[in-house]
Amino acid sequence: MRILALYQAPDQRTPVPLWSKSSNTRPNPYDDKTWDPYSRKSIFLTHSLFNAPTIQFSKAQQMAVLDWAFEMGAPDVPSMYELDKCSKKIKGLMGDSTRMFKTQTGHVFYVNQVGAFLRQDFANLTIREQMEFYPHDCDGFMSEVWHGEKMTLGHNREQLTPMVSLGGRSFFVNELTLLDDGSLFLTDMFLKHHGQLSARGRKFELQDPATCSGQNYFRFSDEIIDYPISKFQQTCVDLTKIYPDGIIVSNGHQEWRDWFVPHPLRETAKGREVYSVPFIVFLDDVSGNASKQWNKHWSCYASNSSLPRKKLNERLNIRFMTTSQYASPIEILEAIRADFDEAFDNPIVVWDAASGREVLVRPYIHLISGDNPMQAEECSTLGLRSNLFCRTCKAGGPHTYKISAEGFPLQMQSAQLRSPEHTIACIKQQYEIAFTSKSAQHLAEHQRDSGVKDSIAQPLLEALIKRRKELQKDSSLSFLEISKNLRTEYSQHIGSPDFQMNPLLSLRGFNVHLDTPTETLHTILLGVVK
Repeated sequence: MRILALYQAPDQRTPVPLWSKSSNTRPNPYDDKTWDPYSRKSIFLTHSLFNAPTIQFSKAQQMAVLDWAFEMGAPDVPSMYELDKCSKKIKGLMGDSTRMFKTQTGHVFYVNQVGAFLRQDFANLTIREQMEFYPHDCDGFMSEVWHGEKMTLGHNREQLTPMVSLGGRSFFVNELTLLDDGSLFLTDMFLKHHGQLSARGRKFELQDPATCSGQNYFRFSDEIIDYPISKFQQTCVDLTKIYPDGIIVSNGHQEWRDWFVPHPLRETAKGREVYSVPFIVFLDDVSGNASKQWNKHWSCYASNSSLPRKKLNERLNIRFMTTSQYASPIEILEAIRADFDEAFDNPIVVWDAASGREVLVRPYIHLISGDNPMQAEECSTLGLRSNLFCRTCKAGGPHTYKISAEGFPLQMQSAQLRSPEHTIACIKQQYEIAFTSKSAQHLAEHQRDSGVKDSIAQPLLEALIKRRKELQKDSSLSFLEISKNLRTEYSQHIGSPDFQMNPLLSLRGFNVHLDTPTETLHTILLGVVK
C-alpha cells in the first residue's frame, strides 16, 4: 500500500543536529533503532494505518485487511487482540487529551485540548520546520498571519513570543540587555525586519559620572527603535553581576532604580526556549447526518497559524476541537477560551523535533473566523435587526436617516469603531435596565439603539424581567425593594454579583470587533458579485 511504500525506518533518517547541549536535551529519537513503545515493526505500521486521522476503518474492515494480508502470505501479521492491547498501552502512555465541560445551563460536551495539538506539531519535523514564531515587518507587504499589523505593531504584545536564544543565553522582553557599545536596551517585543531578527524597544545611554549624580547613571528617551539581536551581549541576570549596586535610569524628569527584575518566565523556562503560537479558531453549524436531513451541530476547529497560509487549509493542519448539539456557540467558545487561557498561563512542555530538546509553548487565540451571522453573535451584536447594524463599527442610525439623501451615502463608509469596553458597558447597562425598569420594552429599545445583544446575558435578562413582573404583584414591596431582591437573587443564582456575558469580550490581546475578519464568500462572492 502507498502509506507503507513511503515509510522509512528510523535508521534511514538523517539525524537532526542538536543546537546546543543542555539539561533538557533528550536522546535523538531518530537514533533509536527499536520500535518502542510498539513491540515490533508490524504492530507499529498496522496500528498507525488503522488509526490514521484521514482514513477510518471499521472493525470489520480492519479484520478484512488482516485476513487478506495473512492469506497473501505477508510475514508477521498482527492479530486484532494484539492491536487492541497496543491501543490500550499507547493511550495509557499518552493520556486522554479530551476534557469535559459543563455549561451553566447544564449542557455537557467534550473538548480536545490544544496542548495535544501542539505536542504533535512540534514533534513532527515536517510541520515544525515551517512554523514561524516572530512577527515579520515587511514595510506593508502582507501574505501571512505574522505580517499583519496586530502582530507587527504589537497590539497583542504580551502574547507574542517573549524571548530569543542567542549563544546559549536567553533574552526576554521587559528585561534590560547589555549591547556591544556598552549601552543598555529595554526590549518591548521581538520581530523580524527584512529577515533579520531584531528587538523593538528603548535604548539607555550611559552618562558621564562628572555630569550626573553618580556612577551607573543611564538616560533614555521615549523613542522606540529596532535593534538587531546580534548586538546583544549580556542578559538581565548577567547585569546584576556587572552592576551589583544597581543602576539609576532617568528620562530627564524622573528617576527609577529597580531595573534588574527578571521576566517571570525565566524561572519557569530554566534555560528552555519559550514560544508563543497563535491559533485561528473556526465555529459554525454543520449537519450531524450523512443524509440530506438537517441535524444541526455546532462544531469548532482550530488551525496553527504559525504555519504558512498555504499550509493552513491542508487537512492535517485543521484540528477538530469539539461539537455539540445542545450547547450554544458562545458556551462552546467559553470552554475553548478556558482551555487556551490555562495553556497560556501554564506553558506546555513539548519536545521540539527541530532542536532535539524540550521547549515551552504558549498558545493563544489570534482570530476567530466564521460567517457573518455567526460573527455577529460572537461580537454580541444584533446585526441588521438594529439601528447600528455593523459588528465592527457604529455605522447606521434610525431607519429614516439611513434611507435619507444625507444618511444613505454614510452607510457605505466606516464609522467610529466599536470596542470591547463599550460593548461591555452596554451589556452592564442592560442588566441595570432589567434590575430597575418596570417595562421590558426599555430593554428591547436599548438593544435596538445600541446594536448590542449578548447571547449569554439575554436568558438572564429575560429571567430577571419575568421575576420582576412576579414581584410587582406584591403591593407590599417598594420599587427599591424589588430591585434589591432581584440583585440578591441574581447573585445567589450565579454565585457572584458579576454580570455574566460573552467571554470573548474580555479575552486578553483580543478585540472581538476587529479580530473576527469579514468572510468573503457570503459578503462578496454570493453577495455583491452574484
